[in-house]
Amino acid sequence: MSALPKYLYFLLDETCWILSKGQTKQCSPAQASVLRAMVKRHLLRHTLLPKVAFDNADTQQTLLYETYEEIHASSIKELLSYCKSIDQAKIFRYFWSNWYRPAFGNVGSRWEIASLCGRPGSVASIPISRTTMRLESHWRILK
Repeated sequence: MSALPKYLYFLLDETCWILSKGQTKQCSPAQASVLRAMVKRHLLRHTLLPKVAFDNADTQQTLLYETYEEIHASSIKELLSYCKSIDQAKIFRYFWSNWYRPAFGNVGSRWEIASLCGRPGSVASIPISRTTMRLESHWRILK
């Protein structure tokens, strides 16, 4: 039985790539910039904040509200896709273990600490103290 929640089972198909060596060189400054912007965008998503989508003709905008699981899964898919495009499995593993992994057993989720959407089922409000205090606490634990 997998330790992954069902909404993340798509990662099982990518296990070989995720565990592969990939590129041994560091990513370029441009790639690092894309990664920083992507992670920032992921961490600022919330179930109360709609995502703008376009219909088939790209003429009419629709506001989509996503669940916690949809936000988490789509963020991981986007990161996985980008890391695969630059062949950086090591970077994906870093972000997975330090920012994107879900809670399991007694091991807490850093995604729940750092992301604006917080914990599953916490859709009632958007926490104001999200950024500085939580991230500083997280880094203090890592040190």
